[in-house]
Amino acid sequence: MRLLQLGGHSVEVLSPAICCGEADYRAGDLTQWHLHQSFLGRLEWDKLDYLVVASGRCSSVFRLPTPPPKVSLAQWQQVATKTLELSEFLQEFRPDFAQARPHLSGRAYFLDACHYRQSCGSKLIPLQLLQEVAGLTLVEDEEMSQCCGFGGYAALQYPAWAQTLAEQKAEIALRLQADYVISTEVACLWHLRQYFAQYQKPIQTLHLADALLADK
Repeated sequence: MRLLQLGGHSVEVLSPAICCGEADYRAGDLTQWHLHQSFLGRLEWDKLDYLVVASGRCSSVFRLPTPPPKVSLAQWQQVATKTLELSEFLQEFRPDFAQARPHLSGRAYFLDACHYRQSCGSKLIPLQLLQEVAGLTLVEDEEMSQCCGFGGYAALQYPAWAQTLAEQKAEIALRLQADYVISTEVACLWHLRQYFAQYQKPIQTLHLADALLADK
């Protein structure tokens, strides 16, 4: 929210927080997915310029060509047109980073998350934004686009697979001597944080927004 306000935007936050229902959609439960979309009726779309979401996973749902049950195609197309993932919004409407003065000492490995890549297309936008963070050194690896192992319900159905991929990400981060793994995807970071904590890996996870507001 503060990042958006730094750009001079008036921000309305939905309360209580809502879920986009992506996991239910991927699982084929369209009825439950529709329940997650009930918040659409709470928004005054004519007064709303953009719907900004902090996850490529969520933005991909709001850009699906087919609307949820009981939602008109016209309304759904309006949602898709006005939806921007946070980094897309920050790239188009750049905030005053001179005022924010983000600072984060250390080395960071950027996790190029699957759903972000599918929804937004390029990792270059968040990498360009991270250039604004003083003290931060970005380190890259050719396997940075490999899945972290979360995958929604897939992580529950195939826990060994999910853990193996998390382990591989940890090995890459350690090899690169990264202090942080930064991503646009909260779910991916949660998955890796659980693994790092369980196996005592000295790596912190940060959402892009937290890195852009860091002061340490």
